[in-house]
Amino acid sequence: LADAYVTLGASPSFTCAPYLLQSAPTQHEDVAWGESNAVIFANSVLGARTQKYADYLDICAALTGKAPAAGAHLESGRSPSMRLDVSEVVRDHGEALLGGQDRDSFFSVLGYLCGHRCGTRVPLIDGLEAVGVTRDQLKSFSAALGTSSAVPLFHMTGVTPKRPEVTQKESDTAAQNGAHALPTVCLTVEDLSGAWLALDVGAVP
Repeated sequence: LADAYVTLGASPSFTCAPYLLQSAPTQHEDVAWGESNAVIFANSVLGARTQKYADYLDICAALTGKAPAAGAHLESGRSPSMRLDVSEVVRDHGEALLGGQDRDSFFSVLGYLCGHRCGTRVPLIDGLEAVGVTRDQLKSFSAALGTSSAVPLFHMTGVTPKRPEVTQKESDTAAQNGAHALPTVCLTVEDLSGAWLALDVGAVP
């Protein structure tokens, strides 16, 4: 099958992280990807647009140059529908969680926890604005979020391309106009500990 793709003209990159290639999509570019961590990273960090496509449907999109006008390809499918607030964790435990060798693990566990909390709702992650989140940490967060949720993207205030002040203003304006503001879940260090324990259940040899 791989040989057939190459014969058709595909580049033989064979990677689950195509966002690291020179051919990575740019903001607002529509692509058709299938790997969940790549889809979430492309939508959220690069600002590209793709659904989580099943095998062969992505090839159909490649052959035709077309993708369904639905979901994360449309602005209406990319807006956050809930807020996950990490401010308390960062304020009270930031130095311990983010200051040492556990820093990278923090983003994997946080992504896993956020996925469980959001389910199918696109989340806005608040509270990490001053942390200095790196691209590698966003990769870890995206991969973990993809294992525990069905969402194709997330927004992270002060980090991802959609400007957080616009998202906040949209939510505030909606509330002033009588619409519901984004429902908010405040995450705690106990929530993070529970997620860590859920992941760390292997027997000690």
